[in-house]
Amino acid sequence: MEKLRGGIIGIGGFGRMTLAGMIEAPSVLVTAIADYDYELAQAKAQELGAKAYRTYEDLIEKAEIDALFLALPHHLYPPLVRLAAERGLHVYKEKPLARNFQEGLELVELLERKNLRFMIGTQRRWTPGFRTMKEWMPEVGQVFLARGQYVFCWGPDFRWRGSLEQSGGGALLDMGYHTVDMINWLVGLPDEVYAAASNIARPNTPYPYETDDTAVTLMRWKNGAMGYLLTCWVSSPAEERALIHGSEGTLVADWEGVTLYTPQGEVRRQHKLDRESATGAGIYAAMVEHFAQCVFSGKEPECSGRENLRNMALIEAAYRSAKLHLPQSPAQILSQQGA
Repeated sequence: MEKLRGGIIGIGGFGRMTLAGMIEAPSVLVTAIADYDYELAQAKAQELGAKAYRTYEDLIEKAEIDALFLALPHHLYPPLVRLAAERGLHVYKEKPLARNFQEGLELVELLERKNLRFMIGTQRRWTPGFRTMKEWMPEVGQVFLARGQYVFCWGPDFRWRGSLEQSGGGALLDMGYHTVDMINWLVGLPDEVYAAASNIARPNTPYPYETDDTAVTLMRWKNGAMGYLLTCWVSSPAEERALIHGSEGTLVADWEGVTLYTPQGEVRRQHKLDRESATGAGIYAAMVEHFAQCVFSGKEPECSGRENLRNMALIEAAYRSAKLHLPQSPAQILSQQGA
């Protein structure tokens, strides 16, 4: 079987799951590892028969790889993606696409000019509950209301996520990126958004705290459908789910599964899941394997960088709206930048 030789940078945090997915994916071979913790990289490389590199740049420039996998703080991505493009490496990176729309557009166009595959890790699309929701969408009829909600409580220190320059944004751009992607994937890019964002939930924190901890984004589509996104990472109880209301029924999906209701609230169909099976390495393995097959075939990945520009346009429009207190058009951002 043909193998995609992959090098990964960043194996702490979510990088652990990306690496687990690479190991489990049948068409991927882990050949190079780099992490700020060199001892960790060495230990994992020895375990897998790969080679550890002291610096990220050394891995990109010297490792015998076909593709680069990245799971790092947002501000570290751009120079590494550019370097990978120079070397002719395909790129898979954790969400978000970038810190802002313009940065994302630059990276997408750079890799496209080199005819390289570029995929963003939007895991919700690959979880059984949300993926089944997508399959059942035709059964709700004409969509008139879409809701995305993601709330949980981060620890006391946002670290680099609290820095606007390093992260690009907070609850909406970071963890909320998944919710934005779900709405774009299920319903399509809204015509207009009106948003409010704040960061007042932790008035006494000693840590950098420049990014939004809470954001509410109202959405409107050309056909009259409406919706909202609620993103907050400083409160509990934890909740992540998507709700799509249509003329023929309502779909509700979360980590426990998906349910299709009649307009009167009766259960028509239901697919229950245990959380472990919905969040394990198998989800990452499915994404990584899809990426590898796209590299081999030359096809665009389902979650390509180009497609993710829609997510960045919606987020950019929401942040502009929150700043200006005026509605903004995600589609106009896409068209103005030639995306």
